[in-house]
Amino acid sequence: MKLEEMQKIWDSKINQTLYVMDENAVEKFVKRKANSANKKAAYVENFIIIMNIIVPIILITITRLNDKQHFGEYALAAFMVATAIYTFIYKKRRISSQKNWGKSTLDAMEHAIHNATYQAKMTYIFLTWYTLIVGILAIVNLIIEDTNIWLILMIAFIFILGLVVGRWEQRAFHNKQLVDLISLRQKLVSE
Repeated sequence: MKLEEMQKIWDSKINQTLYVMDENAVEKFVKRKANSANKKAAYVENFIIIMNIIVPIILITITRLNDKQHFGEYALAAFMVATAIYTFIYKKRRISSQKNWGKSTLDAMEHAIHNATYQAKMTYIFLTWYTLIVGILAIVNLIIEDTNIWLILMIAFIFILGLVVGRWEQRAFHNKQLVDLISLRQKLVSE
């Protein structure tokens, strides 16, 4: 239910449009938005942490089984573990900062905006820098292993495609959600 749907239009006798807000419905709506943003941020963090722990384990295991001792695999695994640790620390900071938010509807809206901003930043950092570093390390490792040029080009294309699709997703969903929350806050403050 959108904020506009919660407004009741009445007093048609004098052709004036008066708006009355159902405060309970608005409060539930805002808290639902705050919880949704919080859950999405937690989902992204958990995904990053889990994937950056599982993939290095698999990568090192395969490297050991193939008796290959290339710097690239270890550099990639170390970078991924560092990313998991970094994400875990920021997750703990985000969770501890949630205790500082008040109980009012406006505080819940600020909390939702804070989480949506955090999620947009995490998505940007993960998509841009993480994907670039992992892509470069993977391609350098393939070059060191003297892999077929077509396979290297295909993997480079997949990384580039991932960046393009990820940026589109960020603009279409994460940034749109943030803009919607900010405009909702402005409507709440003005009314």
